[in-house]
Amino acid sequence: MTRCLPVVALLLLLSSCSLFSYHPYELGSTPGPSEANLKAEDRQPLDGSAKDRMFIGIAMSGGGSRAANFAAATLLQLRTLGLLDRADALSSVSGGSMPAIYYALEGHEYFSLVPFGTQRIAFTEQEVKERFSPHYQLRFALRWLLPQNIVLYWLSSYNRTEIMFDVFDANLFHGATYADLKQGKGPKLLVNATDRDDLEHFILSDTVSLPYGLADLPYKRFVFADERVPGADLKPLPLSVAMASSSAVPGLLQNVTLANPKSQPSGPQTYYHLMDGMLADNSGLLTLLDLLQQAVKDGTFDREFPDGCRVIYIDAAPQFPNWAREVDDTRGWKDYLLDRNLADAVDYILLPQREQALGLMGLRPEDIRNDVAVSSFAIAPNAPGDRKEKTCSFWHIALRHVKPDPAKPPLWIPTEWDISDEQQAFLYEAACKAVKRGWDAGARNWFGTPGRTVGC
Repeated sequence: MTRCLPVVALLLLLSSCSLFSYHPYELGSTPGPSEANLKAEDRQPLDGSAKDRMFIGIAMSGGGSRAANFAAATLLQLRTLGLLDRADALSSVSGGSMPAIYYALEGHEYFSLVPFGTQRIAFTEQEVKERFSPHYQLRFALRWLLPQNIVLYWLSSYNRTEIMFDVFDANLFHGATYADLKQGKGPKLLVNATDRDDLEHFILSDTVSLPYGLADLPYKRFVFADERVPGADLKPLPLSVAMASSSAVPGLLQNVTLANPKSQPSGPQTYYHLMDGMLADNSGLLTLLDLLQQAVKDGTFDREFPDGCRVIYIDAAPQFPNWAREVDDTRGWKDYLLDRNLADAVDYILLPQREQALGLMGLRPEDIRNDVAVSSFAIAPNAPGDRKEKTCSFWHIALRHVKPDPAKPPLWIPTEWDISDEQQAFLYEAACKAVKRGWDAGARNWFGTPGRTVGC
């Protein structure tokens, strides 16, 4: 018995606290005005607005590899239509952040051992399918078992999410930081997470209050953008950190800790603790609405966007086929390691939030039930009917709009970082059909390119 005491003592020690801190990622600090003192022209965080007379914003929902592949396939369709490269902003959550960041990194050079030499990121169908199909959950599990990670995990504050940093970085972003983005040459990248510490705030930002009756939630969105984090300089921050923060589902991954660059010199260091963006807004739409409403409020909307605004929402909310009706035990082999009931439950819980977000975009409950793909909504700086109110067009590209083939077995694509070739092929086909549906319903007339067609 006495021989077991050292082992018991060690286990108690490991379970009670970390022996040393391990948080290598920090936001850089830059001098400048606080957010409250920013000028109107400094508030507008759009790199690409000068190249087009209209605002084109694209929001991408969460949903793991399902969302990543559906959004990627949709972005490729939008590029074929000439719309993606005209976009002013990409607002993404969780799985939708994977294609958003990858597109924003197009052209980035990195060194690779296989194949050996310098490679360049290309946002093409072949490359995106290859990069977005790996079994990220398996790679995460294997990295967790590396000897150095076992030591760090048990003896420091190094956590599961930081292992996921390494998975995303090794397979997708190759050490790229915010300094490697196409500054001024593409849409503004807005990756959304949830700030778990700011519980006194509502779902919307301090500076903008949308008057549309969205249910108040006790979380604040954290948007990875310099102008949204006062005093921060994102340039040295690895993009894998933003990706992991946006998709850090509570219960599966720990929150991401970032040092606050604006901590008071005379006081303690403070931190941001970030979780999956779905908790505050799983659509990415609210961040785009913030930008538009601020532009109306500041009086810069007419100058920047004299031809109006278009918001495109890539919605990967799952279809729910009753695949388990005649199944006794619904567990697969993965469930013995991590029960996927949590992910399924989250998908159901998020459906009301989805309907609320779509309501802000002009869709009534009956429109949502009838799978209406195009609508319009008003942006007012203070209240609906304000004399400065602007009307914007909304295009809903939704996976749920694509009806399954009754001649084929139902294909259930759960929310996880894993996808099969069959599931990926289905999502690419579904994306083409969903884009065509909205394009033919009237979106083709919004962008000055009515003659272009969707080839599916």
